[in-house]
Amino acid sequence: VPEDKLVYVSALPALISQTGVIKDGKAVSFEEMSEALRKEILALNVYFGTNFATNRAELVVRGAGNDRAESERAVEWMRLVLQSPNWRADNLARIRDVVDQTLSGLRNRMQGSEESWVNDPADAYWRQDNPLLLSVSSFMTRAHNVHRLRWMLRDAGSGAERDAISDFLTKLSTAKGSRDELKNLLAAMRDPKADAAKVPAGLLALKTDAFDKLPEGAKAHAVEAAKDLDQLLADIPDASLAADWEYLAKQMRHDLLTSPEKALAELPEETLSFLLFP
Repeated sequence: VPEDKLVYVSALPALISQTGVIKDGKAVSFEEMSEALRKEILALNVYFGTNFATNRAELVVRGAGNDRAESERAVEWMRLVLQSPNWRADNLARIRDVVDQTLSGLRNRMQGSEESWVNDPADAYWRQDNPLLLSVSSFMTRAHNVHRLRWMLRDAGSGAERDAISDFLTKLSTAKGSRDELKNLLAAMRDPKADAAKVPAGLLALKTDAFDKLPEGAKAHAVEAAKDLDQLLADIPDASLAADWEYLAKQMRHDLLTSPEKALAELPEETLSFLLFP
């Protein structure tokens, strides 16, 4: 898979199995699909199979049935989720939900037992020369890719609103300060009741002259950016704080301006084609 398309790969198991399908030209919602699977087959699972020692990275779709008829129906469902996932624009709300749920699960990974995740960072450090392995196996790399996809699926609006959020995120990327100073800036953006007096003078203009004057639609994006940056700050080392902050803000701007239509258009054409027809 080309490296510039790996951003789509990290969420593939959920995007394939939890967004519904197109069956006989008709959209089948995830709820309808779940009910049908419960009645018709034993199980349908989609996940990544990896081996860091052999460089193996595979998308696994596994179906099961209690008898021959159920097994045949499971194969048909496997074909449907692989070849006809519902990644249409009119299903964007469900796709966004799946992406948000996937991101939340990845970000909360370290809240589980240590033995369930502690080897993951070591493996990622060992095989950092293989972006595909990291994109399908490392929960940290996957979280970043899914975070990017989340922003690609947001609608930046058009005209002045689009220009406003683009300009604001560019300005936000230039913010300089300590971790606590940046967190105070983000808190003032997230919560209207936050004490703006805690924002240092060097950053206050970003709040009063830039953020406060944004159009409502653009401001909603800025608030989401503040929420994400506040969460991501905890993962940034002190040594690279300034560079990582700038990268994240600029990347969110770039991804937001992609447009959901373009992101959805590239999913089936640019991702599954590489996986199924190399």
